[in-house]
Amino acid sequence: MKLADYLASTGTRPYHLALAAGLPASSMHRILTGQRTPSFKAMQAISKATGGKVSKIEDFIMAKRTKASVNYTDKASMQNSRCDACRHFTKPRGCKLVEGDISPGGWCKLFER
Repeated sequence: MKLADYLASTGTRPYHLALAAGLPASSMHRILTGQRTPSFKAMQAISKATGGKVSKIEDFIMAKRTKASVNYTDKASMQNSRCDACRHFTKPRGCKLVEGDISPGGWCKLFER
């Protein structure tokens, strides 16, 4: 479930979820507006605070990110970290999380097996 959908369906305010997760309210605001990708620690805290309903990286990212914001490159430095091995890659040249044309041989910091 997307973070925004969780907040809407439960009526929880972002400030209160941030408190329950032990995060600064400003971090929650940046995550919700897409200004910041949450850290692994923040994702774990939010997942725990929501009872596991918000747990995957896709649940935290509100809109597709630009290539520059995720350090996308058309050529991966390691063969096992290529976009076509990532769970977010959509054939033939797309991505669930990054906008634009994505090379199957590319890489970004959102890579996840």
